Amino acid sequence: MKKKIVSGILGCLLALATFAQTNNSVPLTDSIYLVVEQLQLRGLFPLLPAAKPYSERQLAHAITDVLSDANKISKLLPSEEAILFDFLTRFDHAKQSFWKTGTRHFASSDTADAKVQMDMGISLTTEMSAGLHNLRKRVGFDIIPEITVSGMFWNNLSINFNLFGDVTRAPLDKLGTYHIGDWWNGVPDGAPTTRPKINTYANDAYFPFAYRKRWDGSVYMPGNLTAEGLEGWPTSLAMGFGIYAEMGMAVFNDTLTMRFGRIFREWGGMEHGASLVLNAAARPFVGAEFSATLFKWLSFSSLIGSLEMPNTTHITGTERSGIYAETGTGAAFQNLFSVNMLEANFKYFHFDFGTTVIMPKRFEFGYLFPLMSKLIYQNNIGDFDNIALFADMRFTIPNIATVWASLFLDEMTMSKTSGILNPRAFLSYTRNMYAFQVGANARVPFVPFTKIAIRYTKIEPYCYTHNALNKTPWYTGYISEAYVNNGAALGYYLPPNSDEVFLRVDSLPIPNLSTHLQYQFIRHGADYGERAVRGSSIYSELSPDRASLRKYFLRDGAYQWIHVLKIGGEYNFRKLIGFPLTIYGDIGYVYSYFTDSDTGTGEDQYQKGSYSRINTSEYPTQYGAVITIGIKIYY
Repeated sequence: MKKKIVSGILGCLLALATFAQTNNSVPLTDSIYLVVEQLQLRGLFPLLPAAKPYSERQLAHAITDVLSDANKISKLLPSEEAILFDFLTRFDHAKQSFWKTGTRHFASSDTADAKVQMDMGISLTTEMSAGLHNLRKRVGFDIIPEITVSGMFWNNLSINFNLFGDVTRAPLDKLGTYHIGDWWNGVPDGAPTTRPKINTYANDAYFPFAYRKRWDGSVYMPGNLTAEGLEGWPTSLAMGFGIYAEMGMAVFNDTLTMRFGRIFREWGGMEHGASLVLNAAARPFVGAEFSATLFKWLSFSSLIGSLEMPNTTHITGTERSGIYAETGTGAAFQNLFSVNMLEANFKYFHFDFGTTVIMPKRFEFGYLFPLMSKLIYQNNIGDFDNIALFADMRFTIPNIATVWASLFLDEMTMSKTSGILNPRAFLSYTRNMYAFQVGANARVPFVPFTKIAIRYTKIEPYCYTHNALNKTPWYTGYISEAYVNNGAALGYYLPPNSDEVFLRVDSLPIPNLSTHLQYQFIRHGADYGERAVRGSSIYSELSPDRASLRKYFLRDGAYQWIHVLKIGGEYNFRKLIGFPLTIYGDIGYVYSYFTDSDTGTGEDQYQKGSYSRINTSEYPTQYGAVITIGIKIYY
């Protein structure tokens, strides 16, 4: 009876505070997403679309639904109830204390004509990462001052604006060069004579495939603060900047949400950070999106955005050729991205499927119209664009675990000799480019919001890549149509021709503390050197003779085998000391080595054969510790 009374009072108070919750998105790095996964596994959380991020209002309403139900509260541990209430308090801007959250609720109006609330905050983040390896020792860092302004208008429209600077350094070590492919040679008429190359680097200050650049576009070196001083990478001390911003709206009792902005997104991920189609690790871009809940169990989401070019001067260097030399890096990466996703979302079963398109920037109505199939429309207008399909399926064993499977289909053939109709040949023909993932996520009972997750992901050669097209509509030169934004894949964070076993334990034992233990086993085809394997880089290009190419994972060249073990966490001291100070970090061990096929050199390496471990100056064994620590102060 006591819980019923408490939950009833709580429900009334939360209803009065609804105005203080905005439609601004909650960053994908927030630990609330771990809580959402756990509550959905236990059948306690309302079903939300697989298009993230979610808004403060969406999450606040869902948490309210849990905390105002005595039956649901009875299934929570006392510390879990406290954690949920803490999240809810954080979303209630009108009741925030400046010295505990770092956000000043400085303007509010509630009249018959206008309802306005505004918030402002500033912060300073300092992060350093050191890689102490047997081959070399490297240190990188970021110092990021940031100002945030957010607001809510008429109880529907929200805005959020983040402006930040970045004093940074991320040292790179050149490993070798990689042959991009034949089609990038920039020869419109006639066969290419040589394959252009790019440089491959190692970023050993950070864990493998874990570095996410904070700055946008390019960086400035302190000695040359001019337009000519823009650099592609902060190999030494440099200064950068960036903006994240959005406008969000929800109508029809929040069954239709709309957002326009430049933010990080994740779509179609069956586990947080695991999406094959639009991953949380992808760089942000300006886009307009909406998500409509058509029925309680059926929703539809659509997004179109403008992708950003990478400053590739650090990887092209003196090897620059083809479209790099002819049109420059900016002109070669001028694409729009669009994705549609239809999903059936039941309490213990989820299924979604959709299509994506990478197209040169042009006003193409068929891709803008959400109800049009991108696959069919591409064939109608001349096959100028990069189309992909994806699907995800997830089953939940109530209160125990979820299991899932995901597929991203970049390109494949249906022929009897090499297509899906011939399974044995399908696996070896390079023309079949796809990624797949299987995984499970289990609850750890009696420990607050704790889960253990395991997944296996395979990215086939050339997946996420595409041949550069010449003279597409509205363009006279070569355009890259790879599944890439700002130099990073839109999909999974591993490069093509890779696989990964991923094991992770996450826990929120008390409010303001999150911890994790993670192990990764990654294998990746070498993307540099004499034994490099074709299709192992996001800059790879399928050759004109792609129908004759074959792939033999681990047996067609050099492959790197990487073991990563790390432990880390984050703690916010706002309740302990009454001041918004957050400390986070990871410490771990990395061990890697190479294998090579035993079938000879040159073109012979692309024939099926056995493989054995090697340790050479070009492909050495490497091991060492990595330590990353960060401090964030709000004011």
